Amino acid sequence: MINDFKKIIYDSTFCYNLVIRNGKGCIIEDIDGNKYIDFTSNIAASPLGYAHPEVMRVLKKYAN
Repeated sequence: MINDFKKIIYDSTFCYNLVIRNGKGCIIEDIDGNKYIDFTSNIAASPLGYAHPEVMRVLKKYAN
C-alpha cells in the first residue's frame, strides 16, 4: 500500500513505513498496535492533535 502511494503522492510525506490506525492527542497508533508521539509537521499537520474533544463536539453537532 505504501509503495502505491509513493507513486502518486509527494515523497516527503512518507518518510517512514508507517500505516496509522488511530490517533488521540499527540499519540498515533500503527496497525501493529505500536504507539508513537507524533513529532511530524508534514503537509497535513494537525496542530490540535487527533480527536481533540472540542473539534469532535463541533463535528458531531454539524454531522447530525
